Amino acid sequence: MVNVLDTPTQRITQINKAFYSDYYPLAIGILCAFSWIMQMQTLCMFILSFIATYILFTQEDMTPLLAPLILLCFCIHDPNKLDILKLICIGLPLICGAMYHLVEYRGNNGFGKMFIPFAILTIAMCLGGVFSPNLKYFGNSTMYIGSLGIFLMLLYVLFYKYITPPEDYDLRLYLCLIFEVAAVTGALELVFRWITENKDVYSLAFFGWGTYNQIGACFLIGYPCFFYMMCRTNKVFPNLILAAVILVICLKSGCDGAKGLLCVFTPILLLYTLRKMAGREKIILKRICITLLIIAVLLGAYLIVNKPEFVKTVISHFTDDNARTALYAIGLEDFLSYPIFGVGLGQPLATGVTGGNFHCTLIHVGATMGTVGLLVYIFYFVMRIRIINSDIKLFNAFMFFSFVILEIYGFADTCEFTPFPIMMEITLIVLFCDILHERKIDEPDLSVSQYNQELMRNRKYYKATF
Repeated sequence: MVNVLDTPTQRITQINKAFYSDYYPLAIGILCAFSWIMQMQTLCMFILSFIATYILFTQEDMTPLLAPLILLCFCIHDPNKLDILKLICIGLPLICGAMYHLVEYRGNNGFGKMFIPFAILTIAMCLGGVFSPNLKYFGNSTMYIGSLGIFLMLLYVLFYKYITPPEDYDLRLYLCLIFEVAAVTGALELVFRWITENKDVYSLAFFGWGTYNQIGACFLIGYPCFFYMMCRTNKVFPNLILAAVILVICLKSGCDGAKGLLCVFTPILLLYTLRKMAGREKIILKRICITLLIIAVLLGAYLIVNKPEFVKTVISHFTDDNARTALYAIGLEDFLSYPIFGVGLGQPLATGVTGGNFHCTLIHVGATMGTVGLLVYIFYFVMRIRIINSDIKLFNAFMFFSFVILEIYGFADTCEFTPFPIMMEITLIVLFCDILHERKIDEPDLSVSQYNQELMRNRKYYKATF
């Protein structure tokens, strides 16, 4: 008798099935975190490049590319060690794989609803600073034009055409699982630095691939996903515990904006989750929430009565920020000086002011791209909101939470100008909402107890580990 796995085609089929398991994104996250800790970023990037290239050559569906694409940056400990030769060696197989994929597979028709907004945004970024006397800095803006405009546009179009998962595979749970892994990976890197470096949390600002503000943004995107998983899977309390761990780590970190937003939105997410849940798990979770509410009220009353100075210190920490005020003043001055096209994305900030951006998305867009940029950004923003709200589904609701929380965070930081992984994650949220709506892929409207019963009767649905 001949074993079916003896044939190359059957072996490839068995390997490809592993890309749709829960353990695949978990393994990628562990690999990236371990590589970051051990400072083995180049080896990790070669491994992820090999995996991505294998996927491009062996299957039409690009869904398995999401995990290495989103989690790749988490392995970068020191970007200065990534010289051009290493990047060419890492990227060349991917380029060959992508070209082969485009020739070999046809994919779906269309470019997605965000193709035109991305194209207009790219043009607006190119026009930024066109009337500025410091046009010599235009070269600095090519990174933003390439990554935020051209790259994300191509990424959106390619995934729109080539995300073709197996029948009954739950894309919603898969994307949320990856966002959870990204948040946990960032949290692990934060904790590792706290343990190994005896410094103030605000001194641990740079993590190689980003700052603690960008880790905070990953928390904000991934946090609602834990609550979505609580509604959709039978892993209610593991997700609740992980969400609580992320909240505690964020409160301990230097991500001030993320701290405040998580504190504000946690009760809202809990109430919405309770509304969507049913069965024994809902009763237990309701009791936990009531207990936490009583503790929070008693603790708040104690601090207000007995520790008023501590309360004032906390409030002033969030409201008094002279550095940001100075940045906002410079941004408004730049906008008023060049109101049509701004000073350009490559324009350096004034000497002596800390920060590489204006720490407010609207001010940054207005200062660097002028009125034209603001109008394009508003159009870009409205289109994303329309796509996310195209279906009144549980997934869309929680993704709307992720999107809105991050946009509010944008008033204190310019995460919209962080291509990897922040804008990539937001782009994928919009992309998935677009795909699920256009292809009319229904979401199982199941409570936790119903979901468990369905799993016992029929194993069609994708069971997420978290």
